Amino acid sequence: FTAIFNRQLEQKLDPQALILQENSLDDFLTNNQVLFIGDGAKKFKKIITNSNAFFEDFLYNENNIAALSSRIFSEKNFASLAYCEPLYVKEFYSMSISGKP
Repeated sequence: FTAIFNRQLEQKLDPQALILQENSLDDFLTNNQVLFIGDGAKKFKKIITNSNAFFEDFLYNENNIAALSSRIFSEKNFASLAYCEPLYVKEFYSMSISGKP
């Protein structure tokens, strides 16, 4: 899954399933330096040659989430749970008991 955010954590590319290829995200990389993190970044690093692509071996942990949560809480940036819903990037797929879709 891929999404792009700027330094202010404003979303610039909606979350989506993306097949990584050498020219993936060229529209963003032409005029912007982009830092890639996460599991997919390791794969992408092996196939991309764009000089605006940077990679960081960064692992998320509870300290990262706590720091971000604390900042959002201190800004009183609360979500209304009445209007929250999960984001399913891919459509739901299930198999029947027989093993056939």
